[in-house]
Amino acid sequence: GGGVKILHLLPSIDIVIELIGGIEPARTYILAALKAGKNVVTANKDLIAVHGKEILETARAAQKDFLFEAAVAGGIPIISPLKNSLEANHVTEVMGIVNGTTNFILTKMSQEGMEFSDALALATELGYAEADPTADIEGIDAGRKVAILASVAFNSRDQASGCCTLSGGRR
Repeated sequence: GGGVKILHLLPSIDIVIELIGGIEPARTYILAALKAGKNVVTANKDLIAVHGKEILETARAAQKDFLFEAAVAGGIPIISPLKNSLEANHVTEVMGIVNGTTNFILTKMSQEGMEFSDALALATELGYAEADPTADIEGIDAGRKVAILASVAFNSRDQASGCCTLSGGRR
């Protein structure tokens, strides 16, 4: 695409921030940016969960940074400590709430006896849930985040595909 070609024409660009979302064309653009000698920042958990290994290997080969801290745990730094600060330690488990929307809904249901549909409606009204909350309530978002955390914490190459969703479907 034309957007990728411009990277070669603008040598003053040091960092590319991917805000497209989804898998393609984001993957193609990120790989092209790294190969063109640019550092890349993204919060695209869908892409990282599926193609993180390929992108990290491309970044390593290009000696460029591929940063994705915001893809997991929002404003809580977890990726950097796992990659950098805890290298000398042997991480045996990672525990935490990986999906705030689901946590909100389950808390309302368990502590206040709220029905699922009402808790979801409230989460949407308060801006916690997306207009289409499928990825949250089906466990897809949590699966992607767990795949990313596992790849960093345990050098795992597991991908989010193949995770069972809460409704029993396979992704």
